[in-house]
Amino acid sequence: MYKAGTDAERFSELFVYELCKALGFPVAEYQNCTPYIRTKDFTGGKLNFEPAAYLVGDDEDYEINYQTFLRFGQEVADRYVELLLMDTICRNADRHTYNYGLLRDQKTGKVVSLAPNFDNNIALISGGMDDGPRRPDLLTELLEEFEAATGAVASYAARHAVPFLTPELIAQCCEKTDIPVDVEYMQQFVLAGWNMTPLAKR
Repeated sequence: MYKAGTDAERFSELFVYELCKALGFPVAEYQNCTPYIRTKDFTGGKLNFEPAAYLVGDDEDYEINYQTFLRFGQEVADRYVELLLMDTICRNADRHTYNYGLLRDQKTGKVVSLAPNFDNNIALISGGMDDGPRRPDLLTELLEEFEAATGAVASYAARHAVPFLTPELIAQCCEKTDIPVDVEYMQQFVLAGWNMTPLAKR
């Protein structure tokens, strides 16, 4: 599939893809095909994508979604935690119940996994750069509230190697997008987002 967008939107999609790969988080594959970005079908023609909307309607509440995914196993719920972490770090305010969900086996209907992270073009710098240092926002507050209610991030960290973000890694991800960007700004922005997550505060 091809998607058009501004340089900032395409950069945001590609950067999140590169950062997810670097951190070991499942993510749909994206390629820069200026003036478009191209993504492969993450179902491989063998799986069905079931949007979260089929399970929770339009309710984006983190705790409700987490408990819903937990019914399909801890690994599925953990993948949802990774999605929330990445959305918070990269300020993706466009996560809705049709751009995340489950992958099911076409023949059996069995849940295979959470779908990989996709649809991040309205994140990071897509709406412009902040005037000053990044501050806490609605996404960081929602993640803090979710953690206070569930302890899901701490539980995740007890089972997984905690990813480690560095300025060098962020610069590498910027370079791999092949789209010019203010790397120092991105380093400040992404590291600030990371440091506001419960995972970094442990």
